[in-house]
Amino acid sequence: MPELNDADLNRRLRSHRARTATSSAIRDLLEQARRPGMISLAGGIPDPARFPLDHLAPLVERIVREQGRSVLQYGLTAGEPGVREVLARTIHAELDPEHVVVTTGSQQGLDLLARVTVDPGDAVVVGDPDYLGALQVFRSYGADLAPIPVDGDGLQVDVLADRLAAGLRPTMCYVVVHFHNPTGATLSAERRAQLHQLAEQYGFLVVEDDPYRELYYDDNAPEGPPPGADNLVQLRSVSKILTPGLRLGWMTGPPW
Repeated sequence: MPELNDADLNRRLRSHRARTATSSAIRDLLEQARRPGMISLAGGIPDPARFPLDHLAPLVERIVREQGRSVLQYGLTAGEPGVREVLARTIHAELDPEHVVVTTGSQQGLDLLARVTVDPGDAVVVGDPDYLGALQVFRSYGADLAPIPVDGDGLQVDVLADRLAAGLRPTMCYVVVHFHNPTGATLSAERRAQLHQLAEQYGFLVVEDDPYRELYYDDNAPEGPPPGADNLVQLRSVSKILTPGLRLGWMTGPPW
């Protein structure tokens, strides 16, 4: 039997996706941000001095003491029912907990969503520019990215409408609705409504990534359609508003 060299082993033991994968842009940014003396304006890293340690420590102690045997055991894939119920009530009074899936953060939600909705060659609408982590996920599943310009009011939905009228047929449109990464723009209520009208008309999924919503300090953040619609998936996380180390996020959408 002939011996295999390293190149042969690489081809046989790793999938095509693994062999062609590129380095994670987010991981590279985080590694750079940890260099001594580095002041990073790129990583979206919360200030550790703001972590609510005095509040979290007694809560964790109480949960482990009172419910440790259950919370430290294997759980349900979609998340503990009690957590899903609390999240559903917090998000929208009429949201069914069955429409809520607990994740380890928005990034896992994006990966799960792309895995079940994107086939190689599918068009995915994204902003130009847009969040690097999302772009990398969509590319890893073979998506054909369709960039739409972003301005001070978010995604230029009128440009998307023109592209759709010209024949673009996306599987989904990904949008950071509040404080878009990297521009900081918030999608206006008018554009958000128009986007969902286009989704109804052309039959694509709207994916609203919304980790920064609770950082909206004016009266109220602009409201969009209620969660649970058949063509809407919303991603949320506590990474930017509490602490990323909890690895806690959630997604709402149709109960596929």
